[in-house]
Amino acid sequence: MDHSDSKYSISGQWQGHLRQLKFARKSGDTPHETLNLTLSQSEHGLILVRFAGVRGLEIANLCSNFVWNVRAIDVRGDQLEGINFRVEEQEHALLKLECEDFHVDTIELKS
Repeated sequence: MDHSDSKYSISGQWQGHLRQLKFARKSGDTPHETLNLTLSQSEHGLILVRFAGVRGLEIANLCSNFVWNVRAIDVRGDQLEGINFRVEEQEHALLKLECEDFHVDTIELKS
């Protein structure tokens, strides 16, 4: 699906080298998947992004040293049950997923 249409808005955009990627699944009556992504921004700090309600997770070569350029697109207008955002790494297709929500924290590194 093309998200260049003005119908979609960018809800978040992050850039950095992959530091950690952690996937967790909670089973039960309502299964729930989360993905924690940590990107390093050289000496500036870390970006921690937690995606909740993850679906359709696709991950490419994690061993590369590419700078990740990750973008979240708000697709709530598409009225897909449990999917509010489409997330993808823009330059090398390293990550792609759909999720219900996400939360971002930044950590500044002290010199």
